[in-house]
Amino acid sequence: MQDLFNPWVHPLLTALTTVAIVILLGSIRMAQEYQRAVIFLLGRVVGTRGPGPFLKLPFIERAVFVDLRTITTQLETQETVTSDGVPVM
Repeated sequence: MQDLFNPWVHPLLTALTTVAIVILLGSIRMAQEYQRAVIFLLGRVVGTRGPGPFLKLPFIERAVFVDLRTITTQLETQETVTSDGVPVM
């Protein structure tokens, strides 16, 4: 029981609890509806997560977000020749 009243125990427990809470809150990630998170565990692909909230192991896993939306670009028209020799735009 005397260890609980040691002046070093209380600040140490407070510091360890604070660090644990910061690490836990830092491991929560959110993927949008149009995103998926590819999870790498020590450099190897483990799988995908999302959409929505998910947990990531700090310092061990890495999450790379991939956008699933279709991106359209405007191309300029080109003139080509068909197999029968007719030019087409």
